[in-house]
Amino acid sequence: MKHWVDYDGDGRIVAARGGSIPQTVTAGATQMEIENPANPDTQYVLAGAVDWRPSNPSTPDKTTFTADEVDMVTISSIPNPSDVNVRGPSVNTDATVTDGTLEITASVPGTYTVTIDSFPELVKTITLEATS
Repeated sequence: MKHWVDYDGDGRIVAARGGSIPQTVTAGATQMEIENPANPDTQYVLAGAVDWRPSNPSTPDKTTFTADEVDMVTISSIPNPSDVNVRGPSVNTDATVTDGTLEITASVPGTYTVTIDSFPELVKTITLEATS
């Protein structure tokens, strides 16, 4: 069976499928025949070939902190730019990080989830626990 990927100008795979003939190309994309199935979550097109997406280097200085609006988690090594969302009991925020660092405080104890998306790096999810 043949496999096909459609990818955008950044190498992001926007469609991946198998079949004996190419399918209609996704609008604005380039189509390429490949030997093996591709996974858009873990792969991309680099220099005309499917390759593994690099790991996301974003790293928190700790994963447990006090919910007192003073104690802070600093996430560093965030690729620039990155789309970041923070979800938790007292926050529901989307932002773009352009300086490589994100600082998080909380006023309500609970679990906070930070998702960092900076293509071509893999999406990274960090779970933080704010205690009372």
